[in-house]
Amino acid sequence: MSQHSRDVLERWFLSTGGGGLILPDGWFGQPYATTYRVTFMTVRPLWIVLELNDRLLLTIREPATVRQNDRELVIAGFTSCVFDCQGVAEDQGHVRMYGSGEVRLVAPAIAGAPA
Repeated sequence: MSQHSRDVLERWFLSTGGGGLILPDGWFGQPYATTYRVTFMTVRPLWIVLELNDRLLLTIREPATVRQNDRELVIAGFTSCVFDCQGVAEDQGHVRMYGSGEVRLVAPAIAGAPA
């Protein structure tokens, strides 16, 4: 991963505070109802690891693109993505694996700002 990818991730989370999560198979949770904030992040040569809200873990291998499109953070072109989530009242986590697609985080609209 390049320094550019790290910069895009850090800048997006700092400027937005987080957003709704769209996985390759669709929204996780209610669209626009939950803001997922980064609680841990590391960018390595082959991996991006994002922990969101202390309960969700995204491990993304070899993403080709990390970019910001308006209010969206887009991570695309990866060779694999593992999403591990642990509910607040759950004893057991749930794991989803993806071999392609994109992961998007969508920042909530600010009242009075153009969408």
